[in-house]
Amino acid sequence: MLSLVVQLAVIIVAARAMGALFRAAGQPPVVGEMFAGILLGPSFLGHMLPSEHARLFTEASRPALNLVSQTGIVLFMFVVGTRIELDIFRRHSHAIVSTAAASIAVPFALGLALAWQLYPRFAAAEAPLLPFVLFIATALSVTAFPVLARILTDRGLERTTNGRTALVCAAINDAVAWALVASVVGLVRTGTTVPSTVHGVFVAFVTGVAVALVVPGVVPVVERIEKPATRYLLPVFFAMVGLRTNLYLITAAGGSLLWCLAIIVVATAGKVGGTTLAGRAAGMAGADALTLGILMNTRGLMELVVLNIGHDLGLLPAGLFAMMVVMALVTTCMTGPLLDWVVRSRPQLPAA
Repeated sequence: MLSLVVQLAVIIVAARAMGALFRAAGQPPVVGEMFAGILLGPSFLGHMLPSEHARLFTEASRPALNLVSQTGIVLFMFVVGTRIELDIFRRHSHAIVSTAAASIAVPFALGLALAWQLYPRFAAAEAPLLPFVLFIATALSVTAFPVLARILTDRGLERTTNGRTALVCAAINDAVAWALVASVVGLVRTGTTVPSTVHGVFVAFVTGVAVALVVPGVVPVVERIEKPATRYLLPVFFAMVGLRTNLYLITAAGGSLLWCLAIIVVATAGKVGGTTLAGRAAGMAGADALTLGILMNTRGLMELVVLNIGHDLGLLPAGLFAMMVVMALVTTCMTGPLLDWVVRSRPQLPAA
């Protein structure tokens, strides 16, 4: 019990410190918390101080730490579910819905092509081809609705046309992405080569959607859950992801560094390019369409949740898992600087 308390204290302090540091650098605090999780794992602390790391994060305490982690992510997914409005298709124009569809369809298609190349090189021996390919494509299609909302609020863009459009597109992305992930889980569970898992995140997400429909005024009440969950429990989830992530597995010698770069390029091109082109086809100005594409490239926490599921299902071995985590961090971190670049290049856009 004392060991768990010490672990939680270290995780929370590291998360808060990195969150404050990244906030000062103009990044969402949640990105700093994600990095804190990586630093606590074998990529930094475990590499620099292996004996101390082994004593701090003992194998015996992992189940209890994982339970706390899962509690946090389940509460968070419930909150996310309450923010998804199912009548969003009816209330918004066909142009916005088509843009949202393209923002997930294009990276999904590119992800399918990339996954075919990744499978013989990185997939676990027991991983079936179809679930692996579909999972990688889905993972490249994710947009982080909560992180996107935070970025828009921090920059005063939540009430602009671009901001509202981005939120609508991200909400649609979340709903479709979770349906795709659930389908992949179903495929894996019907087979015999990969251990089956039942994920509480699906139940929490669907429950949140249902509660929001039945009790329209529930969102302010749910927000009381969000603060303790994000402040004290989610950092534990990030730490568990960090303990699974070994960046030293991404090496130039084995070619995995180039494949990691390829994953980042394909993920970015699919989101930014697909959304921008769809926005232009829907009649948006070039700068506005590009801004929307940049916003939709934000992956953040939602991507880590999806990747964690893939790891649990046996679809992502350690090396590929590390590459996908790097992609999630890089695509999220590039959102702010790219938005600043667009603002500088297009003075007529709302200032950040």
